[in-house]
Amino acid sequence: VMSFPGGASHLYLLDSPDWIHGTADFTLEAWIRPNALSGQHGIIGQFYNSSGSFSPMALIQDSGNANIYCSSTGSSWNIALATPIDTVPALAWTHLAITRSGGEIRGYKNAVLKRTIAANSDLFNSTEVMLIGAVNTSGANSFSGYIGAILLTQGVALAPSQFMFSSPPQA
Repeated sequence: VMSFPGGASHLYLLDSPDWIHGTADFTLEAWIRPNALSGQHGIIGQFYNSSGSFSPMALIQDSGNANIYCSSTGSSWNIALATPIDTVPALAWTHLAITRSGGEIRGYKNAVLKRTIAANSDLFNSTEVMLIGAVNTSGANSFSGYIGAILLTQGVALAPSQFMFSSPPQA
């Protein structure tokens, strides 16, 4: 479990071939426990820094919603722009998952399907760092709360029964 007090706190990981999705199936899961719901706060994504490129896929908490962002171009959110999965409560754990199977991206809250998005294009191959808890490397829009048990599974869109949903992390 990672604690993010807000401000400019975040974690970043260098670019990796493990994050090239193209049209391949994948699953991204995370447990979140936001301290507050106002504003826009990055959960995870290969967000832009000074280059201005957009993330191939991002999960952002925005004014009480968990939103999906996806790009095939790197210059706009042309697949999904602030597409809500569902609301998330403050001060409580919520499990979020994004899967891609064939030409569909699906958003889940607590292992229940909440959103389906058509996505027949390749996801953009970003060379940016993977950020957890912010939307760019300066720490802008930092997440305040806890993020735990992040899992990225390449090559398979897990079924909800396969999610790591059974119990929330301990903060």
